[in-house]
Amino acid sequence: MSIWRHGVLGAVCGAMLLGATTLTNAALAAAPQNTAVVYYTLLHNRLEGDENGVGKTQRVAMAVAEQTGSTLKEIKNTTKYPATYGETIDIASDELDNEVKLPMAAPVDVTAYQEIYVGMPCWWSSYPRVFATWFESQDFSGKTIYVFVTDGGSRYGRIIQDMQEALPDSKVVPFFEINDSTLDDLTDEELSQEVKEALDAI
Repeated sequence: MSIWRHGVLGAVCGAMLLGATTLTNAALAAAPQNTAVVYYTLLHNRLEGDENGVGKTQRVAMAVAEQTGSTLKEIKNTTKYPATYGETIDIASDELDNEVKLPMAAPVDVTAYQEIYVGMPCWWSSYPRVFATWFESQDFSGKTIYVFVTDGGSRYGRIIQDMQEALPDSKVVPFFEINDSTLDDLTDEELSQEVKEALDAI
């Protein structure tokens, strides 16, 4: 075969491959994501908090969303907690004891998603009570929920068991847990690597 024919065939094949790649990329871009990251962070739910700041659980949520290409959604209370952590935890204890279901500031709809990464601080070994409201706000049947928590030393506590009881028709999976002080010491790059390793282990 002549050099000229080799060149023509190479150009044609290259154009075909480029076209196929372009179509594939376009299809991927157009395809809807079927995963979401839903998180709750105290920084945005207390008096004198910083709405523009990045809370602890939010940092992890952002890393998870970046690694998975998921849609990021935030749960917020209607009423904010006190400015001090001690007062907040005291109130959270009463809410847990009385099985309070806190109103949400806005709906967080995940009906379109089959897999959901859900992140929260661990308070008194359970989830903030606004989640009790969220769990009842829609049908989670058949969904897989990967749980990540930030904590002061209690790790997951009873969060997994409590979520399994609240969502009996969902698959609830512990995914990532990190101590608050450990999180504070990590750079964003280090946190991203920790999250990647947790994702790879699923």
